[in-house]
Amino acid sequence: MIKDAIAKVVDRLDLTEAEAEAAMHEIMEGQATPAQIA
Repeated sequence: MIKDAIAKVVDRLDLTEAEAEAAMHEIMEGQATPAQIA
């Protein structure tokens, strides 16, 4: 999910609430790399 969220933001698109929640969940669970978080 984090890769999809990053791609969407790079394309200057908004994340839905569900997408933002899923991305944040991956970050908080330690599933995202430091590069993805930055």
